[in-house]
Amino acid sequence: VRNVGNVNVSIDSVYLVKDDNVLAKLIPTDATIKISPGEVKEIVVYLPYNVKGKITIKVVTSGGVASMCTVHVNTR
Repeated sequence: VRNVGNVNVSIDSVYLVKDDNVLAKLIPTDATIKISPGEVKEIVVYLPYNVKGKITIKVVTSGGVASMCTVHVNTR
């Protein structure tokens, strides 16, 4: 995740959303992740076994600012 803003942010939640329904709220493995302006940090979460297909990943700061991207998940 890249902080494109001009203030420090703390990431404490990742949501998996499908068809406007929240499938899961995930906590990053490194607990709260602090990201400075312009900085890029890896956020690691483990997907529940039943998540598949087209989903939206929503990353939320402790202040409530969110960023989303849609991906296709294939599980074996």
